[in-house]
Amino acid sequence: MLWLAVSFALGCASYFSLNREPGVSVILAGVILLVLIGGLRRFLPEEMRGIGHFSLLVMFWFSFGFSYSALRTTLIPPAGVTHELDRVMVEGWISEISTKASRDRITLRVHAISGHDTDSLPAYVRMSQVSGAGLFPGRFVRCYGQLNPPPEPVLNGDYEFSRDAYFRKLAAVGFVYGKCKPGTLGATNSNVSEAMAGLNAKRRDIAAYIAGKGGR
Repeated sequence: MLWLAVSFALGCASYFSLNREPGVSVILAGVILLVLIGGLRRFLPEEMRGIGHFSLLVMFWFSFGFSYSALRTTLIPPAGVTHELDRVMVEGWISEISTKASRDRITLRVHAISGHDTDSLPAYVRMSQVSGAGLFPGRFVRCYGQLNPPPEPVLNGDYEFSRDAYFRKLAAVGFVYGKCKPGTLGATNSNVSEAMAGLNAKRRDIAAYIAGKGGR
């Protein structure tokens, strides 16, 4: 059973190692290979049929990992931020807050961006500001600042933040001029987002307590 997880991971890795999206021929080749392995298993000697069964399972989970990665990539909507947006008002609900040095990194579930088409709004953006504003996950805020698309790696082989951001639906990163201001709009209409914000609020309380600062 442990090899099944390895096969699934290898299938995912093989998809992300490609330089472009696979065509239909690649998918058909995988299906044909599965059929061949299943058919050849019948012609193996009795003492070797376990090997054929094992190979079929490995190839199935490899193909499943490959296909799942392709499907996951396809289902994520376009980012919505393709160039620098300077001096814009970003409105949204705080999904998560993390503190590094003297700055807070605030992840927002976007409600609106000034001057930006509402039909192509990104799902999430992350902005940094000076810490100490007393904000918490789940709160609606307005942040005046700058947004940029997630940066690409500087050198080949470096950590690809842009790819990680893509699967987190994080369409842009930037900073706040001053600090985000609490707003009065109600809770987000997504139950999942509310639950995640509540969970992140508890995590932040625990982190603050451990750091000796106390919860909110």
